[in-house]
Amino acid sequence: VADAILFAAAHPRRTLFVGGAAKFTSASAYHMPRLFDRVAATLFSRGQRTVRPARPRDDNALYESRHALHEREGMEGPVLRGCAYNAVVQRPKVASAVALTAAALVVAAL
Repeated sequence: VADAILFAAAHPRRTLFVGGAAKFTSASAYHMPRLFDRVAATLFSRGQRTVRPARPRDDNALYESRHALHEREGMEGPVLRGCAYNAVVQRPKVASAVALTAAALVVAAL
């Protein structure tokens, strides 16, 4: 997320999606609004609930950090360090070169 914020500061754009899931969510809502509303109503609300009790109200990070600034604290399961979608959006020339090289290798293999 920090890389995307720095990229947005250096390259002003109207819209910048952070992560492939954000782009997928936006495209789905635009192209299939009814289906997206049904799926979102079941999946998104369920994903926001937890069985853990709420922390005390004064236990927050408004004025100072709570812990040692762990980047991925509280996330269960594997968390990716980067996003292929953001890499392509931020470096279109490099992405084009990689795609052309891959296409050339496929054609050469035939």
